[in-house]
Amino acid sequence: DTDYGTVSARTGYSEANRPTYYFDGNRNTGGDVYSYIAAPTVPVLGGAFQGGQLKRFAAPFLFKGAGDFTDEWSEELRFASDPQKNLRYSFGVNYYETHLDNGTDGTFALVPLPSDLATLCYSCAPAGGTGLYFDPTTAFAGPGGLGAAVFGNYFNGNGGSFNAVNRISYDTKAPSVFGSMDYSFTEQLTGRVEGRYTDEERSVDHDAYTLAQEQSFKIKNYNATLNYKPLPNWMVYGSYGHAEKSGGFDIKTVQFTAGVNTGVAVDFDVEKSDGFELGFKSRLWDNRLSLEAAIYRYDWTDIVIPQILTAVQNPGTGTVAPIVVPVAFNSNGGDATNQGIEISVTAQLAEHLTGNLSGSYIDATYDDAVIVSFKDFPSYSPTGDVSGNEMLRTSKYQYSAGLAWKAPLYNYIDWSLRGDLASRYKQYADTTNQTYTPTLTTLNMAIGLNGEKWVAELWGHNLTNEDGAGSAQRDVYFSNSLPDGTTFG
Repeated sequence: DTDYGTVSARTGYSEANRPTYYFDGNRNTGGDVYSYIAAPTVPVLGGAFQGGQLKRFAAPFLFKGAGDFTDEWSEELRFASDPQKNLRYSFGVNYYETHLDNGTDGTFALVPLPSDLATLCYSCAPAGGTGLYFDPTTAFAGPGGLGAAVFGNYFNGNGGSFNAVNRISYDTKAPSVFGSMDYSFTEQLTGRVEGRYTDEERSVDHDAYTLAQEQSFKIKNYNATLNYKPLPNWMVYGSYGHAEKSGGFDIKTVQFTAGVNTGVAVDFDVEKSDGFELGFKSRLWDNRLSLEAAIYRYDWTDIVIPQILTAVQNPGTGTVAPIVVPVAFNSNGGDATNQGIEISVTAQLAEHLTGNLSGSYIDATYDDAVIVSFKDFPSYSPTGDVSGNEMLRTSKYQYSAGLAWKAPLYNYIDWSLRGDLASRYKQYADTTNQTYTPTLTTLNMAIGLNGEKWVAELWGHNLTNEDGAGSAQRDVYFSNSLPDGTTFG
C-alpha cells in the first residue's frame, strides 16, 4: 500500500503431464461393421470397374492416446487507486506463456483384414443386374480406392498415424497491458471504461514432418458501461464492448499421394465481436420483488467454422493441391448477428413461498457464411452459402418457472418443497442446419429437510418424461458401413 494506491504482483505456474493412455474405440457391441468386395473380381460395367461379391466383417477398435505435456506461466503487476475516491483507476502489465507438447493419437483395429479382400469399400454399389458390387472411387484414388486410403491404416498396425516419438509442440507468448477507470459523476450516475492490448505470438513445430510455423496477433479488447440509479432500488445501465479472440493453426495429417502421409498447418485468423446491451434491475415491495430485463445485439465477424477441405497448401511445393481424403480444418467461415431480449422476475409470494419466472428470445443467424464443403455438392448448394441459417446450439425461445416452499419443522430443522419447469425451443447442432435437437420441456421437483450443516433431499428429474435428445455432437465411426451393414442409398 502507498499514499496513492495499492501495488500488487501475482505469479502463477502449472504443469500437467498425461502419459500414453487407451480407451475403447468401438461404437457398436462386437466392433464396427465393414463392407468389402471379395476376390476374385471380374470386369463390370463394360470393363470400367472390377466387381465382386459384397461381404462384411466386424472389427473391434482400441484408441491409443500418445500422451501430452503442458506447462503454463503467468506474471502480473497491477496498480489500483483508492477505491473510496470519485475517480478510481487501475493499470498494469501481464505476461502469459504456455507450452504444449503432444504426439499423434491413433486407432487400432484388433483384427486383420480378410484374406479374400479385393477392395475395402468407400461407396460400393450394385453393378447393374449382375449381383456383383463395385467401388467407383477406385477410378480416381489409386489402388484400393478411397476405402483403402481412409480405413486401411487402422489395420496396418500403426493405428492410422499414431506416433508417440515425433512430437507436435505449440508455444504461446502473450505480453499485454491493461487499464480501467471508474468515475462517479453523481450519487446516481457512474461510468466505467476498461481495455486490454495483447501482443500474442504463436508457433508450432511438428517433428515428424519438419513442419514449423509462426503467427502473431495484435488483440484489442475494450468495454464501456454507464449506470444510472433514478431510485435507490432501481438501476438502468448501458454497455458497449469490443472483443477479439486470437487465431491459430490447425495441424492435420493428409495425403497428397495415396499412402504417403504429410503434415500440414492451416491458419485461421482473429475472431471479432462488437455489441451493446441495455437493461435495468430493480427491487420493489420492500425487496420482495426483483425485476430484471435486458436487450442486446452482438455482431460477430470471421467466425471459426470447421470446414471439410479437398485441397490445401502442400508444404513441399508451396502450392494448393488436392488431397486424397477430404479433411476437416478450422477456418474463418463467416459473420453472424446475435440479438435478443431477456426478462426475469423473482418474488417473495408469502412468508415461506418464493417464485421465479424468466424468458428469453434470441435471433442468432449467420449473415454471411460459407461452408466450403458444400461446393463439392452443387446440386445441393452450388456456392456453399449458409447465410440466414441459425447459429448452432441456440434456442430462439426459452422460459422457466419455479415455486419453492421452505418453513420451520422442528428446532433448527426446516422442510422444503420445490418445483422447476423449463422449456427451450429446438436447437440446430451444426452450421448447415441439417441436424437439430427437438423442443424440450422438463419438470424437476424436490422435497427435503435442511439442518444447519446438512441437507437430506428426495428429488425427481424430468417428471414430464421427455425422451428427446438434449444435445447433439458430431462423432466418428471408424467404419464404412452402418451397424446394419448399409453402405449406400
